[in-house]
Amino acid sequence: MKETPIVTKVERIFETTMMAHRYLYYVLSCPVLDDHRYTELEHKAQQVCSQKSPVHKIGSSNEDDYTKKQILAAHILLLTYRGIDNLLFLKEYYV
Repeated sequence: MKETPIVTKVERIFETTMMAHRYLYYVLSCPVLDDHRYTELEHKAQQVCSQKSPVHKIGSSNEDDYTKKQILAAHILLLTYRGIDNLLFLKEYYV
């Protein structure tokens, strides 16, 4: 498939979303998707993203394996799925 700006953006969205969910699962041990939905997202991300993408690697519990953008996206997902109660957790993380 020829790289176009739209294809590149879609790939980045899938990559960031998948890596954010991995961060929640492996680093924070606080998944917001059930196993079935997580697996579906992972398979779709692997179909959409290039072989160079980290979505093709095994998930990691090492925070250094995630970009700041992926970590921020994870925290936004956590707030979206779990609500305001997680604001204190985020304050601890960022302060």
